[in-house]
Amino acid sequence: MITTNRSGGRVHRMHPADLAVTELRTTGSDQFEAKVRLPSTHRFYRPVDQRHDPLLLVESVRETGLLVAYTAYEVPHDVAFMVHDLVFKVDPAGLRVRGKKPVDIQVTISADEIRRRRQNYAGMRFEFTCVRDGRPFGHGAYRWSCFSPDAYAKVRAAHQNAVPAVSDECVPLQPKSVGRREEIDVMLAESPDGTGWRLRVDPAHPELFDHPTDHVPGNGVIEAIRQAALLAAGRPDALPVAVDIAFHHYVEFDRPAFVHAEKHADETVTVRVTQGERTALVADIGLLIGKHPPE
Repeated sequence: MITTNRSGGRVHRMHPADLAVTELRTTGSDQFEAKVRLPSTHRFYRPVDQRHDPLLLVESVRETGLLVAYTAYEVPHDVAFMVHDLVFKVDPAGLRVRGKKPVDIQVTISADEIRRRRQNYAGMRFEFTCVRDGRPFGHGAYRWSCFSPDAYAKVRAAHQNAVPAVSDECVPLQPKSVGRREEIDVMLAESPDGTGWRLRVDPAHPELFDHPTDHVPGNGVIEAIRQAALLAAGRPDALPVAVDIAFHHYVEFDRPAFVHAEKHADETVTVRVTQGERTALVADIGLLIGKHPPE
């Protein structure tokens, strides 16, 4: 059994309050189980309509995956990770809050498609299931690769010293239009041509930029596409209960990125993030629409 020390450096988190994984153990060959605690509330991933934010669950799974990589596969702590794709689906019944008490869940993870580079691991696929009170309520998978510091420096040669900056042109949308309360949490601004939105990042954001990075953090990009889906649906109270994302490129700091969303009849939204002629990612997001639209 591996009991986590809740050290931010092990899961790329600097704030202990954001760490959800409390215990991790190996249950078989390439099989693992973690205990995860979802807080009753969260400054960034706050509950909506008495349900935990599904993206808080995704972040918890990401933490669990990092711990598995570091502890079970002895991936060095100085490597850089790249996620290639992510899918998840969650039953809203498993997201219900429990008053002011945290919610404990179990996350089972299995690893496959394991790749090596010489004597080290180069990447793999994690499949996960989330269980609450003995009942599965969430399922998903993601594939990742990792790079040594030297390899990452070569891959990122043109960008490795890039830093985020807030552009004067990126006036954020109204927070309530994207289900947010504070301006700093808004990831979108109006697009100059009136189509879609411009991606906006604020390096002062305490959750998205809690450790150094040379590109827009993955959780920031995911938050941006969530906000675009809410805008396309016209429902800032909706929850993303099914997501299928293909990541093609990092979203860079040094040029504008734009987000486009198209709503479909079945309450799904297709979102694209582009930079110049390049598509950074494409996502399909399934939304849970509340019964009562916010006023």
